[in-house]
Amino acid sequence: MSDNAREHVLIGDNYDVEIVSSDTQTKALLVEKVVEIEKQGHDRSLVLADLGHIIQKHKRWERTLPRVKPYYAVKCNSTYPVLKILSDLGVNFECSSQAAIMSILELNVHPSRIAFSNIIKPKSSILYAAQNGIELMTFDNEEELHKIKSVHPTAKLLLRLKPEGTMKVKVDLSKTSGCFADESQDLLLAAKLCQLDVVGVSFNMGSGCEDSSGFHEMIRVAREVFNMGFELGFKMTMLDIGGGFPGTDTSKANFEEMSSVINKALDTHFPEKELYVMAESGRYFVASAFTLATHIMGKRTVKQYPRNKDGHMDDIKDHQMVEEKMYYINDGVFQSFMYYALFHAETELTPFALKDTESVTLFKSTLWGSTCANVDCIMEGVLLPDLHSGDWMYFPNMGAYTSTMATTFNGMLKPMVCYFCRKDAWATLNSQLINS
Repeated sequence: MSDNAREHVLIGDNYDVEIVSSDTQTKALLVEKVVEIEKQGHDRSLVLADLGHIIQKHKRWERTLPRVKPYYAVKCNSTYPVLKILSDLGVNFECSSQAAIMSILELNVHPSRIAFSNIIKPKSSILYAAQNGIELMTFDNEEELHKIKSVHPTAKLLLRLKPEGTMKVKVDLSKTSGCFADESQDLLLAAKLCQLDVVGVSFNMGSGCEDSSGFHEMIRVAREVFNMGFELGFKMTMLDIGGGFPGTDTSKANFEEMSSVINKALDTHFPEKELYVMAESGRYFVASAFTLATHIMGKRTVKQYPRNKDGHMDDIKDHQMVEEKMYYINDGVFQSFMYYALFHAETELTPFALKDTESVTLFKSTLWGSTCANVDCIMEGVLLPDLHSGDWMYFPNMGAYTSTMATTFNGMLKPMVCYFCRKDAWATLNSQLINS
């Protein structure tokens, strides 16, 4: 079906969403979009955003973690259609800045659906939250309590705990936030003296958690801190189990297995059904919904003899010359790949040739960005077929911490974004809106 024959809907004032047939394959649609771009004489990198995938992820969450209310981490991907779809689905929001709060309030989301989760907050931002009816926020130190007391004395507070033990996570948050469990008593007493309202406990295993077992231990520790709060007269009604949920089904952690651990731990340590359980899930909803296509601007073939670990050539009589490829693409570390460079997560990237190639041999390849900076190296040693200038390659699973971390360094453009949704998923969303 041609583009003109498809239905288009508008989200907000500026975001066109293409409604495609339910059996449409993402790669086929990506090829179609690239052909359109080339006909127009453009070669800008392109992101294809599957909003229906986000809708399906929400259904999966409700089915698998029925006791846990998701609060979407706005910092993960703050594109307007993503926020609007999640808002329409009834997902709440976790914000770490005043700007993030403002973007959610502009969606007409009720303030009670927003958690201000940054541990160290500017006083002006706490005041802004107070003025806009946002009560729920976190703390992990006495200094923050006094700051909150001065401008938002009616805030509802969650005490942030530091995950304990050895954790396998992509991004470890324990260095910058959270208190140890044995510090909880003193902080709860400090909150009591400040006449502030502590309503529960939070923890965050870290972004991209690869081991589910830590959730059970932290839920057990949270129960102990709850009991401390009860003894001091606090009405402890909320538990925030943070983030760390896998964004793809190829992750080392399995969402269903992780959910099973969480559900069992909640049943064991928090059997009371009136407890409100929340989670700060970002990557889970958006990582696998976005696919990036990049244009190969240039190519260099490097032929050299193998070198040892010191950079010296061994006896060349014993070796054959090795051929490596270097590809220069119109995206890079300063744009969509910033997260992967900062957190050394290049192994999560899997590039593919967009169109079939005659090359059956795979070559060790290096991918460079477009900024001329020597640090703009996206990947090294990846095996790819022999590609050429003008070809395209694509990267699945590019929805988390890509657009929100991208810059325009050296005048380079961020990717254009095309939103689409399959008909069956769009019908699911509309049905939910009608029945809500």
